Amino acid sequence: MNIPLVILAAGAGRRFGGNKQLAALGLSGEFLMEFNMYEAWKSGVGEAWLIIKPGSQSDWQDLQQRWKAKMIVRLFEQPDELLPETYPQTRETPWGTGHALLAIEQEVASDFLLINADDYYGPNAFQRLLEIPSGTMGLAAFPLAETLSDSGAVNRAVCLRRSEYLAGIEEYTQIQLEQGLIKGYSELGEHQVLEAEMPVSMNCWRLDKRIFSQLRIAVEVMITFADQANSELFLPALIQSGIIEEEWPIELVEARGPWYGLTFASDFQRVRAAMQQYQTQGQYPNPLWKKN
Repeated sequence: MNIPLVILAAGAGRRFGGNKQLAALGLSGEFLMEFNMYEAWKSGVGEAWLIIKPGSQSDWQDLQQRWKAKMIVRLFEQPDELLPETYPQTRETPWGTGHALLAIEQEVASDFLLINADDYYGPNAFQRLLEIPSGTMGLAAFPLAETLSDSGAVNRAVCLRRSEYLAGIEEYTQIQLEQGLIKGYSELGEHQVLEAEMPVSMNCWRLDKRIFSQLRIAVEVMITFADQANSELFLPALIQSGIIEEEWPIELVEARGPWYGLTFASDFQRVRAAMQQYQTQGQYPNPLWKKN
């Protein structure tokens, strides 16, 4: 299959306290992203493109080698510069998940899958996205209640639905259980009770080249108006602009997971136990990359 799996693996991991993309979780030391790579491979995907920190290619050479029998793994460094051709401002922290896509802009031919390196999306998310016809983008969304953390409050992008399509995204912050209710703060700062089944985006997308037109516009706006020392360009903002300004058709599909994520250091033991249990029970091979 010519649709690659693009993995956002350049995050700083500040809340986790280290490079969570390289945290050994599986029985053979697999990273969390490798369980997604296996699921994508099962669905017919032949390439994984990792967007990584500048200068970190040596960290990923072992992963490239061990997956040679199943997938081609390509490495792309997220630019240090906000806009390399015309605005060479740099900083130590990445410019955001939306900005990371500049690394693959010249390589994308049509459609691609896009995920976070520090999330696990379950056994059916990629298959559901690959069933979407070409010309329509897609988002595999999860019920809000399945994406909470026992370790602290989280931020989530709540999906607004129009029939089977994504109509918009609303960001909620500081979401957590309070006396048996899920509560969080809206974009207007209102403290609200949220429904457990609300679909949320965990950055599991099927996108195409249209995303780059919005990306270029957003970067120019960021150069002109934003505080470049602290601002980040997030993917949901690009998607929202595409829906409003260009009427992108984005099919919203349900991914019932289970979902697991590495946000806080205390998430590590729970996620590792789950992944190793899957391997012990035979849902995944040990190691994931072994030849069949």
